[in-house]
Amino acid sequence: MGAVRWLSTLSKKGKQLIYKLGDLNIEGKGEFPNKWHIPQVIPLKEWIDRTRNIDENEVSRHKNWIYLLIPPSSLHNAHKLYTQELEFTHAAVGWAHALVAFKDRQSNSSQIFSWGLNTSGQLGFDVTTENHGLVQNLPSSFLVNSLHCGRIHSLVSLKRSNGRSELYAFGDCMYGQLGIGKSKNRIEEAEKDIVFEPIPRCLDLKGNVKQVACGLDHSIILTDQNILYAMGWGADGQLGIGSTSDKDVPTIIPLLSGKPVKKIASSTDFTFALLDNGELWSWGNSEYGQCMTGKKVEKILEPVNILTNNEIIDIAAGGPFGLYLTGDGEVYSCGYGSIGFGKDVVEILTPTRIPSLHNIVEIWSTSDYALAKSDLGKLYIWGLGFYGDNLYNPTKVEFQQKDLVIEKVACGIRGAIIIANETT
Repeated sequence: MGAVRWLSTLSKKGKQLIYKLGDLNIEGKGEFPNKWHIPQVIPLKEWIDRTRNIDENEVSRHKNWIYLLIPPSSLHNAHKLYTQELEFTHAAVGWAHALVAFKDRQSNSSQIFSWGLNTSGQLGFDVTTENHGLVQNLPSSFLVNSLHCGRIHSLVSLKRSNGRSELYAFGDCMYGQLGIGKSKNRIEEAEKDIVFEPIPRCLDLKGNVKQVACGLDHSIILTDQNILYAMGWGADGQLGIGSTSDKDVPTIIPLLSGKPVKKIASSTDFTFALLDNGELWSWGNSEYGQCMTGKKVEKILEPVNILTNNEIIDIAAGGPFGLYLTGDGEVYSCGYGSIGFGKDVVEILTPTRIPSLHNIVEIWSTSDYALAKSDLGKLYIWGLGFYGDNLYNPTKVEFQQKDLVIEKVACGIRGAIIIANETT
C-alpha cells in the first residue's frame, strides 16, 4: 500500500505552482481527468498576484507553504511556496470547491481566494464568471476567523476592526443551509430545481460566532453565548431540533443551548458536540453506528449523550464513521468503512482505540478518510480512496521537507488542503 499523494506548490524560476488531482478542478468541470493520478498544475499564487495587481518580478521567498492532498495514493514531491507579503492563514474544501484565506502583512487585512465548481455561487461570486478568484462583497477590511465548506455551500467567519465577528454565507441554499431565509420551500414550484445565493450574505446572530461546522447540506453555528444554531437539510435529524424538518434560518438546538460547548464537528449528515466538561453528544444519521450509541440507528433527531470513561479532547465526524481523541493521545474510531483497524475490520459499533496511533494531538475527518497529527508533528492518513485505492491502516505522510510545522488541515470530500511552515 502506498503512502499519500500530495499536491503541492512548486517553486520554479520564481513562479508559484500548485499541483492538483481529481475534483479540485479549476476548470469547474466536476470530473476526473482520464489519468487522475498524474498531478496537474494550479497557478494559485499567480492568480492571486494577478487579482491583486502584484508584479510577478516582485515576488520573494517566504517560509509559508500550502499543500493540496488527494487521499489516498502514492507519494509525490512537496516543494516551497514563494510569497511576497502574503501569509496563508485558513483553508476549507467542499465537494469540488476550495477556499484559502491570505493576509497582507503590510495592511494586516485578509482576503479569501476560491476556486473549483461554481454552479451555485459557492465561490462567492457570480456563476457566470471564472471559476477562480477573490470572494466578493465582503467588508473592505477584515481578518479571517475561519472558513467552512459544505458540499456546495460556503460559510466564512470574519473579525472586524471593532472586534466583532460576522458570519457570511454563500452558495447552494436548496435546503436553507445558508440560514438567510431562502430555500426551495419559499419559492415557486417552477423555480425549485436550483436555489442559490452567489453574493455573500451576513447572518444576524446573537453574540459573536465562536465556531462553525458544515455538513453536506446543513450548517451548525456556536456563539460565544453558548447558543447552538442549526440550519439546512434535516431529513436525518442532523439539525438536532427533534424533527426531520429543514430550516432556512438559524434555529436554536434546545437540548444543548446554554451548555458550554468546546467543539462542534460535522462533514456529512451527523454532528458531534464536545462540551467543556468532556461530555460527547451526537445526533443525525447513524445507520452505520457512527454516532457512537453502540447500535445502528437510522436517524437521531436530538442530541444524545455518549457515555464514556475516556477523557475526550478532540472530535471528528466523518461519513459512516466517527472519531474522538483522548487526553493521553489515543484515537478511538467507530462506524463503518476504512476505520483504521486493517482490511479485515470494516465495522465497529462501540468506540475502539486504533492500536497503531499514539501521542496524537489533533484529528480531522470527512466522508471517507481521516487524518491525525502526532505530538512530533507527524501526519497520518487512512480511508477509502478513488478507484479502490484504499488505506485500511493509518499511514505516515512522507514529506520531502523534514522541518515542517503543520498549521492548518482542511478536509474535503475529494481532497484536502494543508498549510505548513518551515522551521529552519
